Amino acid sequence: MCRFRLRGVSELDTPQARVFELRFSRTYCDWGNTELGIGIYETRAEAQAAIESLKTKPGFCDHPEGFAINEYQLGQTDWQ
Repeated sequence: MCRFRLRGVSELDTPQARVFELRFSRTYCDWGNTELGIGIYETRAEAQAAIESLKTKPGFCDHPEGFAINEYQLGQTDWQ
């Protein structure tokens, strides 16, 4: 069984534990794409709350469609 501690988040003590990664990407016409890793959350609701708090901030408010939440199972290789 896997045990993980994520920066003060409660211990995840199940082989089926999942985390939710929040990313933001944007394309600029003069210098291409940029992608930011915003954070990793224990629940999708926490990741969505982070979007709500950031979407009105400079750099994010003009491109609210740039947010993406990716779900990952801990202990699993996603590259196939």
